[in-house]
Amino acid sequence: MRALNASLAVALVAACGCNDEHVAGIASVPPTATPDLGGAPDGGAPTGGGPSGPCSSVPTQLVSGIGAAAYDGTFLYGFGGGELRRVPLAGGTPAAVVSPVETSGARYLMVDDRSVYWVQPGVGGSSVDAIVRAPRDGGTPAVIGWGNGISALVVADVVYFVSAGYLRSVPRDGGLATSPIDRAAFLAGSGATLAWVGPGIRSPLHTQPLDEPVRATSLGVADSDGMFLFAAVPGTTDVLRYQLSDATITPITQWSGNGNVVVRAFDDVLYVGNGGGPLMRVGKDGSSAARILELLDPSPTFVIVGDSVYYAVGESTWRVCR
Repeated sequence: MRALNASLAVALVAACGCNDEHVAGIASVPPTATPDLGGAPDGGAPTGGGPSGPCSSVPTQLVSGIGAAAYDGTFLYGFGGGELRRVPLAGGTPAAVVSPVETSGARYLMVDDRSVYWVQPGVGGSSVDAIVRAPRDGGTPAVIGWGNGISALVVADVVYFVSAGYLRSVPRDGGLATSPIDRAAFLAGSGATLAWVGPGIRSPLHTQPLDEPVRATSLGVADSDGMFLFAAVPGTTDVLRYQLSDATITPITQWSGNGNVVVRAFDDVLYVGNGGGPLMRVGKDGSSAARILELLDPSPTFVIVGDSVYYAVGESTWRVCR
């Protein structure tokens, strides 16, 4: 397995010419097509308590050495031990996918049918964040794009991201970034629709049909279910619901407003995780709000699978009924 090449990343930053207002361009860095792990890192034998077993309303530790942040239908993915790791949903020994990784500040982890993606902040000691992609079965990572203060990612026909308040995109294999598509504060996608909201709390909602359906979305302050865009508004305590058909805005619940927040739409329920505070479950119309957990990490990550929430506590993964 190979690490993200530091000298390559520094060279990319030097070529970027980025500033605090916008990103000038993105150089193409094709990822390797062949993993160099000699096979998929399946991890150790499951330790029990997998998805077929009943969940518990009492949080139970599933595995240590990985803080779950993404799921591909078989494995949980997350950072731990200076690596990007994965583990079967039933538990076991985490296996390295990319090693080493500077895990401090790494965020927006996601996985599709081929690759894992994440944002590596402050490449080469600069203010520029890198978008990194690697084969999900293990292999060589590659920087496919970068931006200033990347605050959202959606993987669809291309990788859409918000950088310094502008919505942009870059090919999944790397290449030149588009010119700014629009000003954006929140970005989410579902099905074959991309949705974003301008920088003001009640700025216009915009939607765009996609050539290919959304492949993966990262846990962020906004999410979409194809009918609505849900956004937790920093600087306020509001979680707003934007109806995609007519841009109607409805406040549906509140969050603490004093830390990192993540939002995930799942089935008929919205999950709102407050950094250092509770994980809340609320109906998409704002009804039936309930606390699932009393305490989350300052930068919460969680994965919803079946009847359970798998969530990170430092570099360990816990499970509780959703």
